[in-house]
Amino acid sequence: MNKEEILSDFQACTGIEDLGLCLSHLELSDWNFSLAVGSALPEGSQLLTGEEAASSQRVTRSAGSASTASAAPVGEDSDVEDLTDNLDDDDFFSEGRIDRNNLHYLIPATITSELEGNLLFHEHFHAKYSNLQLPTFYTGTMEDALREATAKPASERSPLCIYLHHSDSVLANIWISQVLGTEGILNILNTNFVLWGWDTTLESSRNLVMNNINRLFGSRLVGRLRSTEKDKFPVLVVVSRVRGAIEVNDVILGSISSDELMSELLRSIKVHESSRVSERREEEERAERERVIAEQNSAYEESLKADMAKDEAKKAKARKEEREKEEKIKEEEAHRRRILTLLPPEPLVGGTLLRIRFPDGSSSSRRFPDTANLSNLFDFIFTRGFDIKAFKVLYSFPKKDVSRNNFINDFLLIISFSLNLYISFFNILLLILINFLLFSF
Repeated sequence: MNKEEILSDFQACTGIEDLGLCLSHLELSDWNFSLAVGSALPEGSQLLTGEEAASSQRVTRSAGSASTASAAPVGEDSDVEDLTDNLDDDDFFSEGRIDRNNLHYLIPATITSELEGNLLFHEHFHAKYSNLQLPTFYTGTMEDALREATAKPASERSPLCIYLHHSDSVLANIWISQVLGTEGILNILNTNFVLWGWDTTLESSRNLVMNNINRLFGSRLVGRLRSTEKDKFPVLVVVSRVRGAIEVNDVILGSISSDELMSELLRSIKVHESSRVSERREEEERAERERVIAEQNSAYEESLKADMAKDEAKKAKARKEEREKEEKIKEEEAHRRRILTLLPPEPLVGGTLLRIRFPDGSSSSRRFPDTANLSNLFDFIFTRGFDIKAFKVLYSFPKKDVSRNNFINDFLLIISFSLNLYISFFNILLLILINFLLFSF
């Protein structure tokens, strides 16, 4: 008889439901069934004889068998054990069914992939304990489960609960049926946790999960798990995210009752909620600051775009004015060249020789024919870059405006005189002195 059967019979004989108390009696009696029962019963109670204990064991096991097979009644001549013995190993897996009696190792030794191992654990665990209510396990790697639980905003996070199974533990089947499978525990796990499971029965699967635990949570947790006796399994490891860091909240051994497990899980939830409320408030404050900064940045960008648009408009206006100025200069230059071709030819002898002084201090002399008029003089001045519309031509002495006279011949009787040329632009009069000599024939 293995330890699991002894524990089951001990509970049936003594009526003690607390697994921790049952294990304590059995370990103190070195797993001697009679001594353990004797130490557990009150004084004056009669110890069970060997036949009574055996009968109790048979009744307990028969009751367990009847509970699992109650849905399929058989006749008086039926032999359930004979029918089972006649099945081949292949029949256990026929039509997609897996026989739970052959699932001692939930993850085979040949598995080297964590994802594949988790998928097999999920399938085999539910097949082995198909007659029980079971929690919902996350399917994927441990890192994926951790990300699913913690890599979210504070309002959406959950603690991660890692379930580590060990088929050789005396508590493996009893703890699952009497503790993990109870309605209250199932509701808490399914509602508040991301649950991820793994089988540590074989050394190969145990090493694989320990390597991942060491990578994700550190060597201290690995050391604690490796030092835990197998009869303390299953083990629940609760981790959560606290202020950006992943922390181990609790390591719960399988030697506790459902009430104790409920208290431990509620405590872990309380720690998680306390941290989550604080982080949620910080996230909201950070989101508000980011919103204000985003609005300021948006306003700055809009202002910058407006300034750039203004600058571009100014540049475009300046470029347009520059083009217009260049075009105007080109037009004036072309017009001057055209006027220059219309000037009467300068006579070699005779005529009137004029010397004109310009605003920049330079001067120019030209001989005009006797038939020339003042418009020819104004055209000549224009060809030198001075528009006559902005100038007045005056004698220096006696001062007289000659801009309205028609013929130079009006001044032939004057032997020598000076002209004052004034520029008037925006009510500013600039004096341009023009000296010339008048020669008469």
